[in-house]
Amino acid sequence: FIETAAILKKRHPQLKFAIAAPRKRTYEDILMRIEKFKKQHPDIECPEFDISVGSTARWMQEASAGLAASGTVTVEAAIADLPLVVAYKLNPVTFL
Repeated sequence: FIETAAILKKRHPQLKFAIAAPRKRTYEDILMRIEKFKKQHPDIECPEFDISVGSTARWMQEASAGLAASGTVTVEAAIADLPLVVAYKLNPVTFL
């Protein structure tokens, strides 16, 4: 999703990005993944992310659209009437 956000930001500079982590451990994992992305892709400008813990419902009310991994959050987004793009990571064996 970081690369997707970078592409969107380049095309639409007015966009803002927020990540709502459900718990502190996930928050720390997100920070690590963003730093890893920046190191691996120094040529791609990484957008700013407003990262918070435990504020999923608030962000769903404030957002105009979302990106999410498949799971419970998709049901929450539907209840919040938030348009959502859902991604699902497949096992490489799926493509054989």
